Amino acid sequence: MNTQPDFSLLLETARPQLSGHGERLLSGAGSGYSESDWAWLIRQALDHGTAGLLCHHMAALGAASGDMAAACQTYLETCAASFASGLGELRELLDKLEVAGVDAMPIKGPGLACRVYANPELRRFRDLDLLIRPAHRDAALTVLAALGYRGTLEDLPPSRLRDYHEYNGQDILFAPDRTPLEPHWALAPWTFCAGIDVDALFARTVEFEAPGLGRVRGLSPEDTLLVAAVHGSKEEWSRLIWLSDIAAIFAAWPMLDARLALERATACGCRRMLLLAVLLAQRLVGAEVPIHLVEQALADPAIPGLAAHVERNLPLSQGETRDVFRLTRFRWRVRERVADRIRYGLRTLLTPRVPHFRMLALPDRLAFLYPVARIVIDVIILPIWRIWKRIRRVDCP
Repeated sequence: MNTQPDFSLLLETARPQLSGHGERLLSGAGSGYSESDWAWLIRQALDHGTAGLLCHHMAALGAASGDMAAACQTYLETCAASFASGLGELRELLDKLEVAGVDAMPIKGPGLACRVYANPELRRFRDLDLLIRPAHRDAALTVLAALGYRGTLEDLPPSRLRDYHEYNGQDILFAPDRTPLEPHWALAPWTFCAGIDVDALFARTVEFEAPGLGRVRGLSPEDTLLVAAVHGSKEEWSRLIWLSDIAAIFAAWPMLDARLALERATACGCRRMLLLAVLLAQRLVGAEVPIHLVEQALADPAIPGLAAHVERNLPLSQGETRDVFRLTRFRWRVRERVADRIRYGLRTLLTPRVPHFRMLALPDRLAFLYPVARIVIDVIILPIWRIWKRIRRVDCP
């Protein structure tokens, strides 16, 4: 993998536990990096969600001094405060939902960090994630609305908002002075065809306890690995922190039943996604993973190419992900079953989404025409509009 020295160091410092090689690189950077080098590295760490890990490793090694050391300490204090606040909000949300009879559990973000990271406050998050039993979706949204959470699509007609919830599998909600909240009732959009049975995940939950969160239910270790692998593949592994999560999962749960996790992934058509996650985590952040999973990953004819794609693009991504509703070669190839590929392609190309609902307001009795309307809009109307805009720009003096 060809990376510039700065990104090589970023990879090393994205490990929950710094390796000996990483210590030497980071110690050398303390004296060898220019101010612009440090600025680039820190910007990358912020984009990739690993700035907490970077600052922690720098402070532990004494790799920073003066203003840089003070900035690291301030950032770490901010991480700790944000983490504590996030756990408090999660606890309140879980309590309110439980009273209403809604099955919910934390996933990703601080809910994952407190289970698998030795220093969970270092795992930064942008929002809080709750997995909701699908049958309880509407009840959960009612509870959250009563708590002051609002989405950005409430201007849509109720039937179109339901359509959005069906194909998106989640929503993002905002409330004053609170962390943004993403309630999920699926682990990926309907168009992605991941096929994970959320009710089965709830049937296999385990209880865990964490300071600031108390005793709650969470995904089993094997399901935690599966969900993290599917999430990373859906986002084309554009952020380094998702690979740090995979490494942390294996480090926290050495007794994790990798064969069982692979069986579950295979059953829902996500075998290749799980094996790719394992291979990338081993290669890029030094995760200690079962060798039989690596061997199976390398034996899969598509995975080496998918891994090479991630390795090429990760240093260039700046933590940005391509639109999950865009048909991409990576997302096509990351699934091993031909039927899933075909479903992914057709659903991605034909499923009407919010932009189409806004451009054409069909009454409910004609909503079945939206797939046809999407084709007309995407294939005819939008291309003509773009051509017209280019012509207008050329004609303007």
